[in-house]
Amino acid sequence: MWRRALAALGKTGWRRSRRDLLSPPLAAAAAATAAAVPGSLPTPSPAYSPRQHRRTYADASAAAPHPPEMPHTARLEAQKRFLTSLVQMMPDFIRSAQIHRGHDPRPHRAELVLEVPPAATVPVLRFLRNHSSCRFLHFIDCCGVDFPNRPDRFRVVYNLQSLTYNARIRVQTYVDEVTPLESATAVFPGANWFEREVYDMFGVFFVNHPDLRRILSDYGTSFHALRKDFPLSGYEEVRYDELEKRVVYEPVEITQEFRNFDFQTPWEHFPSEGGSEVEFYRLTHGNRGQGDGTEVAKEEKGDDAGGNSSAPSTPAK
Repeated sequence: MWRRALAALGKTGWRRSRRDLLSPPLAAAAAATAAAVPGSLPTPSPAYSPRQHRRTYADASAAAPHPPEMPHTARLEAQKRFLTSLVQMMPDFIRSAQIHRGHDPRPHRAELVLEVPPAATVPVLRFLRNHSSCRFLHFIDCCGVDFPNRPDRFRVVYNLQSLTYNARIRVQTYVDEVTPLESATAVFPGANWFEREVYDMFGVFFVNHPDLRRILSDYGTSFHALRKDFPLSGYEEVRYDELEKRVVYEPVEITQEFRNFDFQTPWEHFPSEGGSEVEFYRLTHGNRGQGDGTEVAKEEKGDDAGGNSSAPSTPAK
């Protein structure tokens, strides 16, 4: 029986009847939306087509106004409260909490920085990933910096991003040439190649790394190219030998005499703290042993830290 009805309607008539059944609710919804927000949605034509429906709502979403940006002072205060709550929740794991470039009024210019001991790197990263007020699920990268005038000369930095709260944070620690650092691959598997690059360029050894090998230099090299005491000319040069029919490594031969200058080396011009970043807000340890063990908030520039309650807060969007 249904075959005879389909043959009577025909393929075109069946499509037209199905289109007429679908179009009235959609047309009514579009008309109600257009009446509520004038000029947001054009009224669809009676002959409904899915392509026109998609184009209509795409134009409406593109024309929708974006939410206003949070004011600079409110965003800065929210970041201060968030860092204060982190220090109160992890007093033994955080040495200092800082806001770099907090005076910059442009959005997303202030950077949240946590300085932690080498043994606390993985616990802090796991806390920032799992806590509901943080949700830093996106691992951006891991990098290293060399400060030859320090006992712990290498700074290892982990950059994280929270898509839930639209925030970024840096977790950094300091190690020397012989102190190993726990690998973050157990928390963020994406740290695998970044830690290999830090090991290759700086010589920082990562414990419990699944595949700690050189990634940029040759496997047989014994130097680390991004250390400040590494010479610009290097130690070895590579060439193809026609007699041996292979690539050979030889000591560097400089045809022109290398000129020695009496000026200071470039890294001696930087401050002792490293870099020229402005620490707008900083939380440091107080006299721990005399009181109840809580942290003391100290601000080098700006207003009071605020947010003394132990309840966790969220970073500013």
